[in-house]
Amino acid sequence: MNQSQLKAHFSKYLQPWLKSILTGFFMFFVLFIYKGYNIQQGFSFSGHSLLFRSIAFGLLTSLSFAFHEFYIAPRLHLSNWKQQLIWLVWEIFFGANAIFLLFNYFWNWQEFYWNGYFLMLMEFTFVMIFPLLISWALTKNLKGFEIKTITGSPTSNMLFFESDNNKQQLSIKPENLLYLKSEDNYVAIYFISNQKLQHELFRNSLKNIEAIYPTPLPSTMSQKLHDKPSANSSCTLFK
Repeated sequence: MNQSQLKAHFSKYLQPWLKSILTGFFMFFVLFIYKGYNIQQGFSFSGHSLLFRSIAFGLLTSLSFAFHEFYIAPRLHLSNWKQQLIWLVWEIFFGANAIFLLFNYFWNWQEFYWNGYFLMLMEFTFVMIFPLLISWALTKNLKGFEIKTITGSPTSNMLFFESDNNKQQLSIKPENLLYLKSEDNYVAIYFISNQKLQHELFRNSLKNIEAIYPTPLPSTMSQKLHDKPSANSSCTLFK
């Protein structure tokens, strides 16, 4: 894996990793270090210590978010903030239910009733707010830095494209890029790969991409372009 691929991998999986790690760690911290929510510090009815239970709750929280972020989310098209908010609420709801079942296992199902259930939903949501905010802030800042490193450096020899939902990334050598074409809410990127014409469809806009690449790109890109896009289609030609 070369440097460009590593950067693309970093950008694609930054938020899923941060979500998975920070949520589990913060759950462990609140229960074992802070001893929040009057958690019982002795052994549970199942015979497990506070340390074991705190680790178990933290791991289950991390696994719950990891399952959603790495397995389910890539199969969805979360293209706007409303869909992403609904997705986040679902992740929290699913995690709370998993923790509720594990909690009742430790205490022989004595808290398996509606009041205990709704209390768990509320407490789990409050605990998750802080790590999720941290993961969002870190993703925004680190990913912004990474994109600037790839696209803004005078010595960079790769072009980096990303969908607006951060689910797709593409790195292309400047001389292999042909043109970009607007397709409703998508952008088609045409380029040369292995001496063949290829294209990728990204959910983004030409305006967003032109904001990242405000200056003309090397003229060698247009030398491989023989059939230009039709006049009635919106496109950006890099020359």
